Order: sequence, then C-alpha cells, then structure tokens
Amino acid sequence: MTEGHNELLPMKTRKEEERRLRRELIVRCARKCFFNQGFKAATMSGIAHECRLAKGTLYLYFSGKEDLFAALVEEGQHILRQAVDTAIEEAEGDVERKLLDIAGTFYRFSQQNREYFRILMMIDYGLLSSRVDQDKLQRILDMQQEMYRKIENVHREGIRQGIFPAGTDVIMAVRSFWAMLHGGIFLVEKSRQQLPLLAGIDDRHFTDDLMHIMIRSLKAGFITHYEDYGQQD
Repeated sequence: MTEGHNELLPMKTRKEEERRLRRELIVRCARKCFFNQGFKAATMSGIAHECRLAKGTLYLYFSGKEDLFAALVEEGQHILRQAVDTAIEEAEGDVERKLLDIAGTFYRFSQQNREYFRILMMIDYGLLSSRVDQDKLQRILDMQQEMYRKIENVHREGIRQGIFPAGTDVIMAVRSFWAMLHGGIFLVEKSRQQLPLLAGIDDRHFTDDLMHIMIRSLKAGFITHYEDYGQQD
C-alpha cells in the first residue's frame, strides 16, 4: 500500500492499522525478552525499553506480563497446530504413518522451537492459569482441544480400518500418546546431562521407538475401555 493511499484511508481504519502494528511490535519485543531472559527475569519495563515505548503504552494492549506471555503461548500453539495439521494431511491415509508423523512433528517442534515448547509446557502444567486473561487462556485451550480431536479421529480411523480393536479407548489412547511423547522428550533432554541410565539414547529415534511401542500396544488391545478389562477377569 502506497503512502498516498494510506493517507486516503478513513481515520478509523488508519488507527486500527496503527494499533495492530504497535501490538505486533510489543509482542515481537516481548518474544525477544522472554526467550532471552526467561519468564521470571523479563519485566514490562525491559520490554518497553526494547520497544522504545513508554511502559504505560504496553498496558493499553496487555494487562501485564502474564497476559503478554500468554500471547506468545497462543502464537506457539498456533505454530504447533499448523504443523500437526500438515502432518495429518500429508500422511497419505496410512493410520500408523499419521501417528508416527504427528509424533515426529511434535518432537521436531520441541527441538526447533525450544522456547515455544517451554512456554507451552507452562500452560499445560497450569503455571499461569490464574494470572492470564481467561478469554485468551480459553482460546489456547480450544486450540489444544481441536488438535487433540484430530488425533482422536486418526485413532478412530484405525478402529474403522480394523488396525486397532473395536474396544479401544480412544481418549485414553490419545492421553497415552501425549504422555509418551512428553516423557520421551523429557528423557532426551536429560540424556544431554549424561545421566548413566540415559546414556546412549539416540535423540533422533528414541521418540519414534516409543511411538512404535505405543502402536503395538494399541494393536494388541492393551488400551481398551475399563469395562472391557472387567469382562476379561
């Protein structure tokens, strides 16, 4: 858009665009401060200095440090969701391949976007829930739920195709899927501290191996509804 064209925009439109650009500037500077200094060390004063804005200006856009931090969480969740969507769409209809590709996508996200991964974990563990704007927190949780539902659908597709038993507990399967992924990533991080138990872990293949174990468990019917266990006794 040319400068002359911009001058012809209605006043309200110009102000909305200026507000959008300033908000983007604040989030961009906050990202730098949070990622370089960590959540505890970063301050609104420091972010304002990075933006070259008055500290009070930040409060016209965000209620405080936690609210601004939540904007980055929302940004990270959006990046992860898009990556997972792409993995599902490009897996050529093979259920096992889809689950392995989702796991690989999540692992790569944790390694290539380490700062985003860490801040997503803070929300997952409820560390900011009481200090973040509830509407913004709900948007983040809604994005998570949408991603989980898509993974549930992959498991249901596996049931329809007869790959997984009809009695598979899909919700428990998805929970186990994420638990193994999170646990595997945690162990990969710990292996870098050269702990004896974790010596020799192949970072590139460890989470993939865990997912193969998970899929074999699903196929064997180990993740079924609790009432099914009762019927087997």
